Amino acid sequence: MKNFVKCFVIITIIMVMTFFPVGKVHAIDLKQAALNGDSVAKAFAVVEKNSGRLIMAKNENERLPMASTTKIVTAIAVIENNDLTKTVTVPKAAVGVEGSSMYLKEGEKYTVKDLLCGLMLRSGNDCAVALALDTSGGIEEFAKLMNGIASKLKLTNSHFVNPHGLPENNHYTSAYDLAIITAYALKNKEFSEIVKSKNYMLSNGNTIINKNKLLSSLEGCDGVKTGFTKEAGRCLVSSATRGDATYICVVLSCGPMFEECAEKLNTAFNSLIMTDIISTNTPLCEIEVVGGEQKHVSLGLACVTHFPFTPDEAMSLRFEFELPPCVLAPLQKGEKIGKLHIYYNNRLLFSEDLFTMESIDLDYDD
Repeated sequence: MKNFVKCFVIITIIMVMTFFPVGKVHAIDLKQAALNGDSVAKAFAVVEKNSGRLIMAKNENERLPMASTTKIVTAIAVIENNDLTKTVTVPKAAVGVEGSSMYLKEGEKYTVKDLLCGLMLRSGNDCAVALALDTSGGIEEFAKLMNGIASKLKLTNSHFVNPHGLPENNHYTSAYDLAIITAYALKNKEFSEIVKSKNYMLSNGNTIINKNKLLSSLEGCDGVKTGFTKEAGRCLVSSATRGDATYICVVLSCGPMFEECAEKLNTAFNSLIMTDIISTNTPLCEIEVVGGEQKHVSLGLACVTHFPFTPDEAMSLRFEFELPPCVLAPLQKGEKIGKLHIYYNNRLLFSEDLFTMESIDLDYDD
């Protein structure tokens, strides 16, 4: 088995070197590029949406206030727990909330989607309160939904106590956590459609305009949220898609937030290529099966490993398999067994679950 694994790793690396289109981009040291950028942001992070790879960062795990970029978490929590077509009557508690506002009036009626667009396009703090109360019945109860998202994504540097991002004790995130939450949210169709909208007509006929000016100035920009308070400074989460790559940039406490996000997103697009390393039909390794009609089962990936790499990285990847010594029959196709770890310069880039590629019944004659 060890020889099989070694052989496969060598073949895989050769395949990457053969099919990676070297020459279309310039190989650069992304970490050095980030340092050379003289970022004025207190913290930032750039990740690729689907792989979750951290591309560039500064103080990415520091717990910081994030102002209205909080509403990214609010929006996805509402979308996952409410009906966007439902009509909401604006409660008194949502009227006159300080900060940016849609100027809702008590008793007015809007759909949940109307309020979500007011939340994400105009940054309405009143919309945030109305949505939280309608979804969960109370701010504290809604914050539990928000924290549940961070917990589900296994993030440890985020905690939410309100739906709008106004300053409050114990309300914080990190640039990295917020980027991962945004990547998660952007995989939701309703969320992604809302945040890339330059304008939206409310059910009452009024039109609202998105505050995110990168939607008009940055190629491929498709979201997501601005933010500002005195405590948090200027904050921005931006995403852009070009071809089959989507990168997300978070800057916290950054004066030139639009310029920094645009520069970092362009650097990512100009420096990396999304590459299929291993197809879903490729057996990666075998593992011994005890008590089965077959003595070994092949393991592979459940989906195409589509990762962002520089040319230099693609030529120097190392693959490691984390496997038990054996498994017991019976086995169903698609059972999760072990992991594949992909390294560059002894630094872990990705880990992917390995799955059985076939079913194996018990050997009753054994």
